[in-house]
Amino acid sequence: MRFLKTSLFVTFILSLAAPLLAETHSYSSETAMSRDAAAQEFMDRFMEEQGAEAHIPGALVAIVRNGKLVLLKGYGDAHLRDGKRVHPESTYFRVGSISKTFVALGILQLLEQDKIRLDQDVAEILPELGVRLEYPVTIRQLVTHTAGFDERLIGLGASPEEDLPPLKRIVEEHYPGQIARPGSYYNYSNYGFMVLAAVLEEVSGQDFLSFQKSQVLKELGIQANFSSLEIDSDKISASYIMGPDEQRMEMAPMRLRYFPVGSLYATGRDMADYLVALSNGFPDRRVLSEQGYATLIANHFRPAEGIPGSAFSFYERDLRGLRMLEHGGDWEAFSSLISFSPERRTGIFFSSNGSTDPLIREKLMVAFADYLELKQPDLPSAKKSELSLDSYAGSYRYARYEHNGLLKVGGLPMQVDVKVEGDTLMASFPAEFREPIRLRPVGGHVFQSDDPPVKIAFDVEDGEARGISGTYLVPFYLERISPMEGMQVVVPLTAFAVIMMLGCLFAPVARKLYIRFTGNEPPELEPEAQEEEQKIFRLMVATAWAHVLFLLGAQIHMGVLQQQIVEGIPGSLEALFYLPYGLLLLTIFLAIRIPRVWNAFSWGAGLKLFYTLVAAAGIVFFQLLWYWNLLAPIRD
Repeated sequence: MRFLKTSLFVTFILSLAAPLLAETHSYSSETAMSRDAAAQEFMDRFMEEQGAEAHIPGALVAIVRNGKLVLLKGYGDAHLRDGKRVHPESTYFRVGSISKTFVALGILQLLEQDKIRLDQDVAEILPELGVRLEYPVTIRQLVTHTAGFDERLIGLGASPEEDLPPLKRIVEEHYPGQIARPGSYYNYSNYGFMVLAAVLEEVSGQDFLSFQKSQVLKELGIQANFSSLEIDSDKISASYIMGPDEQRMEMAPMRLRYFPVGSLYATGRDMADYLVALSNGFPDRRVLSEQGYATLIANHFRPAEGIPGSAFSFYERDLRGLRMLEHGGDWEAFSSLISFSPERRTGIFFSSNGSTDPLIREKLMVAFADYLELKQPDLPSAKKSELSLDSYAGSYRYARYEHNGLLKVGGLPMQVDVKVEGDTLMASFPAEFREPIRLRPVGGHVFQSDDPPVKIAFDVEDGEARGISGTYLVPFYLERISPMEGMQVVVPLTAFAVIMMLGCLFAPVARKLYIRFTGNEPPELEPEAQEEEQKIFRLMVATAWAHVLFLLGAQIHMGVLQQQIVEGIPGSLEALFYLPYGLLLLTIFLAIRIPRVWNAFSWGAGLKLFYTLVAAAGIVFFQLLWYWNLLAPIRD
């Protein structure tokens, strides 16, 4: 599952430097409208080159320029099994988190009707949720992803048979906790928009689906639907991942418990009409008033001066000096993007039903900027930073991971290390995933990279850097972590624990071989002493086996039950994560015997040292499980 593998920011740092290949592929296509030869040429070339390189089976595209739809086209296959092509006016794609922008339209309608206020405390509307919040949260903070909520992947999905309760009950039961004061930084949150959807239901008195049909989708004049059950299944495109044999595999549809934030199905025509409305400011005023549109496109959060931030659900992109408002969406293997410029009344919608290139949308926007003939603006000149460069150096981690959940370990590779090099900073990434990026100070706590041209701002409190804000693909925030939390420490400690346990499995054989080839027979002991040494040796080996079997069991369990984990933690997995307490007891028993092993046992120095290291490895192993929330009672 795409969202379990990596974050958008990590995708960026892993793949930014990948060269484009010369591979091309001629896609079958269906054109519903083409009024701009340059637009069609740009998209045809993009699909034949980057689309083919990314192994995209099929795609939808709509382009608006100067307020008018100039291209609506479908490429490739909707169903590989029967060769059904993508048709831009009748094939439905799942547009993922673009669904959130439709939630936002409903909230804007309530604002226009004075039923809610932009800076209203959500506890006034959902009091049962309010009593659980560590910090008060406003509508503005929810719609700009600045409410400070932790990430939570478990619970996003739902089984097909589950009867979903009202949205306000879902948000009460799935509250993930807050990891930051609201308004302090942008941290993309599915849960935050679920709260907005619950607000919409509570204030309007309608269930979410009914409200969307009557007040948003119908008023937009589009056939998009949040329920796939109300769409002819033959019209819904399948989505595809690349299998290990380099063959495309169809993904089974996955139901969302958080359905308002990612379940919209739409045709290319639907999204083209939506893009036209966004680009022109909803001129018929059926969905939003002029003031409502102004609220939609206004900036509502900016981490620092000159850094793109968030409008009303849409986030900002600086496209070579042109302010674009956009939103992406990913679910199953669908990947979508809608991006528009209110100033130029221009935009693009793109959706694919599978891709092996996580940066395909970013490459599309680079090509779109070329199509619009946008020139790269001059980068700011270097200026002295407010603090010494040493104050900014350290290890940082992308904040969108489960701080308090079972999948916290997913945050481990999301690390950026910042070091001083001359009069600049160098940002490097784990395992040399790409070349380091040089950051020049351009005033205050703001830094600029030349390649890629990204501007970032350090979050500084009391003269200490606490995090980094910036925008690439989406706004991101990197939180500062201690050296003990970084990959430089965690990976070697993990390797030490695993290697010692695995090595211990071969200890009996290794000991026999050592005695056989060296002739160093152990000394004759009293029967009781010999029996004690044998028992403790066997206990050491049994403890190692227990650790290894737990690791294998957890890995197999989580691999087999991926979809069930998205729906909720299975009881068998929950039970499995109580076992480390038994492992700890075994390890403690080994540890308290260390003095006797060294002072009274007849073992050689090598075996005594090995025994000590195995006991230490067991303690390290437990500490790692504790830190990564892999112990059942300590998880939130």
